Amino acid sequence: MIEFETLNIILFCFSFRPCHPIAYAVPCNQCVCRFDRQGALCETPIIIKNAAFSGDSYVSHRIHKDIQHHDSLDTVLPMHVQLKVRTRATNGLIMLAAAQGTKGGHYMALFLQKGLLQFQFSCGLQTMLLSELETPVNTGHEITIRAE
Repeated sequence: MIEFETLNIILFCFSFRPCHPIAYAVPCNQCVCRFDRQGALCETPIIIKNAAFSGDSYVSHRIHKDIQHHDSLDTVLPMHVQLKVRTRATNGLIMLAAAQGTKGGHYMALFLQKGLLQFQFSCGLQTMLLSELETPVNTGHEITIRAE
């Protein structure tokens, strides 16, 4: 009679994710993938077209992959952003874009406060808040937000 020992086999998953054994005493044969990857080794990227959130969840996106190599933000501007949102939340952050510039921190934030859409931005020296809408947007209907 021949006895086999259980071997510790390590899979090298993309993006350094842990390996997950599917059944007891079976070698590890499937990776635990990040939300944006799929496949046995997390080798296939997933393109997210619609995302839903609750609590403290979020999606991040790098606007320009080589931004650290630019001298200033002026080299990647102008920037155009468009997104579709559907919410019933009274308060919450919809979008935050931030970068470090030559004159300090630059950011723009789109958020809900008491159901009203608010836009706040800073170019490093001064912060501005815009809130021209007086009608609540937290109705559950889809709205399109565009900034150019």
